[in-house]
Amino acid sequence: MSDGFKQLERLNAQMDVWIDEEKYSKVEDVCAIESSWKDHLNKAFKHETCTSNKDELWFSILPNGNALPIKSVRVDGDHIPVINGWSFFFWAKLIRAKIQAKGTDCYYRRLDELIAYLERHLPTIGHDSNSTKLAVLYLLEMSAAGLEADQRSFAERARRVLIEYLNEAKDFKKFYDLWARYNIGVGYFHETQYQKAVWEFSKIIRDLKSVCSTPKAPSPENDFGKFCEYRSGKNLIYLPAILYRADIQLKLQLAYHAIKTLDDYPKEFEHYKAAKASLIRAEAYQQMGRSTKSWDELKSTYQFAWESIDLGKPGDYREFTVEPECQKANLKGRLMGLLSYEHLNHLKKKAPMEESFVNQIRKLNKFFQNYKASVVFQKTNRTGYLEQIAEYLNWLSENVNNDSQFLLEDIYQQNREGLLPIEIKPGTDELSCPCKEKGIDLRRLGVEHYQDFYKNLVALSIGDLQ
Repeated sequence: MSDGFKQLERLNAQMDVWIDEEKYSKVEDVCAIESSWKDHLNKAFKHETCTSNKDELWFSILPNGNALPIKSVRVDGDHIPVINGWSFFFWAKLIRAKIQAKGTDCYYRRLDELIAYLERHLPTIGHDSNSTKLAVLYLLEMSAAGLEADQRSFAERARRVLIEYLNEAKDFKKFYDLWARYNIGVGYFHETQYQKAVWEFSKIIRDLKSVCSTPKAPSPENDFGKFCEYRSGKNLIYLPAILYRADIQLKLQLAYHAIKTLDDYPKEFEHYKAAKASLIRAEAYQQMGRSTKSWDELKSTYQFAWESIDLGKPGDYREFTVEPECQKANLKGRLMGLLSYEHLNHLKKKAPMEESFVNQIRKLNKFFQNYKASVVFQKTNRTGYLEQIAEYLNWLSENVNNDSQFLLEDIYQQNREGLLPIEIKPGTDELSCPCKEKGIDLRRLGVEHYQDFYKNLVALSIGDLQ
């Protein structure tokens, strides 16, 4: 394999680490884009949340032709010219990074067009070693752009190519097989097939622990550990696999085991991944009813995400929103969901006749308004918000008094449309523009979340509020 190919491989892996850690702009920073393509790209991504009425622009940045959008990329300070398959490949990865940076439903729907673009330019499999290896990278990129079963199917295709054509490239085959397994695990996770997902993640952890854990013994120049290290294997798939395994244990209500999974690797997590680990610990402590420990973990993440701003204590209701394209938006979105849980628990300890009760409701209503503004265009985070608001409304309906009834009506009216499963235009089978979707897709809720959501809505006396 040529050194140039290895450097481009390395850059591809590093780009995925940047995307995972929400450092999206770094992907574009290392790409030298043809000026005409850059102009179309900027126009396609001009709007903060919406891509409606921009089909022609999207066709222009994902065309059928063979014009090369990227001239070169920068790897370790070197500018490496890219031609043919690599130019198309890095262009697609750049567009995926920008889509994920926007993070809205309307932008995410363009991922199907991105997959089609990659499929059109897929290198020939079996022609020669480098072409086949690049095809594996294409399939893994299509997997990253896919959702659920699509994500798994492209990763399975990559594994088949590795097995059928690349048996002699042992380190390459082993590393990219684990990467494919990681994508398969993520697909299973989003389909709530947690047992299958955890099997994939556990396989990755077992196979990489000896070469990725800290500290590790020095490795010979030609061993698999060196191959993995050169391609950022630790931050690319090893640590994310640990985080996903802990997250799955949370989903299964195994809070103690989630914390133990993270504590087994105390020196591994730094910066962004340490913040994600803190969020998992915070949620685990919430499940265990240990509010003080949970708040400590939330403070740690808050200081990282908002750069050392003090979170205060439950009930302080710091006013902040997660703006579109802000740094660490996914991290902040999950943090807001966990904070809403703590703030609501704090309010539940207040007696309805206390003088501060109405003022506390006012503050929490304001917090939920900011939370809603942060997730309104993002289906996944919006679902978490609506679950929380249903619980809040249920609790309010049982605890308000004459002085606070109007606040219950206020927060209900703000969310009434969103609490109903409105995904289809009335009288048609046509989905409205994702920017206009307000409702919650009940089919996407896990069983335990659906039951809680249903219980809270049924308990709420909706008729009294209309």
